[in-house]
Amino acid sequence: METIQNLIGVLKQQLDLYHSIYDLLREEKSYISKWQIDKTLETVKQKETLLYKEKLLDEAREKIAKSIQKSMNLKNASLMELIDACTDEPLKNELINLRKEILDITNKIYSENMAIKILYHTNLQLIRDFFEQIGMVENSSYDNYGTVNLKSTGVVRSA
Repeated sequence: METIQNLIGVLKQQLDLYHSIYDLLREEKSYISKWQIDKTLETVKQKETLLYKEKLLDEAREKIAKSIQKSMNLKNASLMELIDACTDEPLKNELINLRKEILDITNKIYSENMAIKILYHTNLQLIRDFFEQIGMVENSSYDNYGTVNLKSTGVVRSA
């Protein structure tokens, strides 16, 4: 029971952390949209810190899960399998609710990440288009490893 309580504690911490990551991603999306570079860079640093904390919590969760698996004679059980093997109904229900909340917030995080990716892509395209309009273009060539080498050709003047 104590290890199940430990697992619940770690899952609650992860859930709180995921909510913090989600809020930070929403801020970052706003900053990207408004071209607030300093604030965008600050959110990147904050994300790195949160992701480091998430890694530590994930390792703790895995360690506790392995301990539970050993006590229940399970091998490589997923969280859902651990929940199914739990015999204490209140703990089982709490684990089910935490799993659902974690899945919900991670889906929201995924959506925010995709939106940010689209914003970055759009912003880079706008910058590329601007440089093309003012006559600054880039030529690219590939090296032996398939990597693109960009060479600025300077200003192109049209008649």
